[in-house]
Amino acid sequence: IQILMGWDDEHLHEFRIGEAAYGPNLHDEGDATDEKKVRLAEVVRREKARFGYVYDFGDNWHHEILVEKIVPPEPGTHYPVCVGGKRNGAPEDCGGVSGYAALMSVLKNPKHEEYEERREWVGDDYDPDFFALDAINDALRRLRVK
Repeated sequence: IQILMGWDDEHLHEFRIGEAAYGPNLHDEGDATDEKKVRLAEVVRREKARFGYVYDFGDNWHHEILVEKIVPPEPGTHYPVCVGGKRNGAPEDCGGVSGYAALMSVLKNPKHEEYEERREWVGDDYDPDFFALDAINDALRRLRVK
């Protein structure tokens, strides 16, 4: 999910599946089970299942994930693989939904007093409408999945 959003996994996150929480191992802090000790297929077993994902408890990015379809793996295909998407992810640390909206408002107006500073912060190549499918799949191929 971090790769799909263009984030660097710099913040805490948590999956909520039913009443159970899964997240990074924080040395038994909190109520989340260590996400590295469970596979998604063990806790989500049916199509059309929905579960929650929160990233960066400060910016508080809430996502609802829908398992659209479960298919058998194709021989010779590296998983995970992204089959499509729309738009670029919000920049890391932009302030959540309201901060992202404010950022987009500034970037649409080159005459805005914060335009140059914000453009420099996100980078000249940041395009909110571009979905980098090939780059995402390249990064997913480099993942070490157990």
